[in-house]
Amino acid sequence: MVDCMFVNVALNIPSDKFFTYEVPANLQQEVEIGKRVFVPFGSRKRTGFIIKVISSSDLKNIKPISEILDEEPLFSLSDLDFYQWIANYFMYPLGKTLAELIPSGSEKKDFMWITPLPRTADIHFYRSILKV
Repeated sequence: MVDCMFVNVALNIPSDKFFTYEVPANLQQEVEIGKRVFVPFGSRKRTGFIIKVISSSDLKNIKPISEILDEEPLFSLSDLDFYQWIANYFMYPLGKTLAELIPSGSEKKDFMWITPLPRTADIHFYRSILKV
C-alpha cells in the first residue's frame, strides 16, 4: 500500500493562499520543496512552487499534481524562509514573489492550438473578410 502524500503549492496569482494537491504514487520520489509543479487550477493548468510536503489532509476532493517540472529544487527551505520574509515585508503574495525571483521562462504554459480548416469552393467570403 502506498502512503498518501500531499503538497502545498504557491501559485503566481494575486492571493496569499496556498493550495493543497495530492501527489500521485509515480511522482512521490521526485517531490521536494523548491521544485516547480504543473497543477490544475480552475479550468486551466498553472505552474506553482512546492512550499511544503505533508502526509495527510482533511480536505476533500483534492486534485493531483500533473507534472513535476524540475529535476533539482530551485530553492532550499532556508531560501524559502527568506523569500517568505520578503513577501511579508513587501506585503506581496509568496507565489508572485517566487515567480519574480526565479529566472524568466519558469512558467510552463498550457496551450490550446487552433488550426484553420482548408477553404472549400462552397464557402464564399466578403471582400472585407478576405483582406484579413
